[in-house]
Amino acid sequence: MSSAGCGSQSAGTGTPAMPPLLRFLRARRANLNPTLRLPATTPKLALTLLVLAGHALVQAVDGAPGDPRAKPVLTECLTRLATSPIGDRVQPGDLAFALTDEQRQSADATVFARDEIRRFLTEAVPLRRAVAAPDQPALLVLDLTARPEAEDLMRVMATDNPADGADTVTRWRALGGLIRLEVTWLEPVHTELAVVLELDKHHEEPTAIAAGGCVALTSTDPADSLDTLFSLVRVATDGTSLSDVMAAAATARRR
Repeated sequence: MSSAGCGSQSAGTGTPAMPPLLRFLRARRANLNPTLRLPATTPKLALTLLVLAGHALVQAVDGAPGDPRAKPVLTECLTRLATSPIGDRVQPGDLAFALTDEQRQSADATVFARDEIRRFLTEAVPLRRAVAAPDQPALLVLDLTARPEAEDLMRVMATDNPADGADTVTRWRALGGLIRLEVTWLEPVHTELAVVLELDKHHEEPTAIAAGGCVALTSTDPADSLDTLFSLVRVATDGTSLSDVMAAAATARRR
């Protein structure tokens, strides 16, 4: 499904533009089990989903809106939906609205915890593997199947990085035994990316990142194929901030 034109004025006045939802749907199609926690003030999704479906049908028949060839395509889609096994219709992923302030005050512990976990995991891309090597920044291999724009940015940065480095902002957070890295590129294109590491599985890598103040990110893994063009981006980060977050996470886990 292409996002071209989705949410634009041509799709109808007042149609909400929702890049996070598009990324969520891409990830679901790729069976990546994504998490998306929408703000409680987000408009209801029915209209947005209908607009997305309309764009998909128009592109499927490669014609202008109103093309009569869209009708048989829609009929086939509805038929497949009605006759397919339930496992094919219910795809992986967690899509939910955030609790409102009022709901958070009255929610029981289970509901509140689930909302906090969704807040922490929302829009994080899958981590394929992490590597900590001597005298090198820790490497995080990301699955960017649902984030083609981020993958394109990494290719550009690998071949045409600004002389003084890209302007980036990083943030580290912890929840239980999880560490979340958020990276925002301010140039050449504003792009945000998040990844979550489990401290039980990955302790050496955050430690190395904190010590070196740098993390290497890639979406291509040399372990897959040596023929694939390897694109790697190094991002400077506040090692002290990460150390503080890891210390806080360790304290919370001991309680």
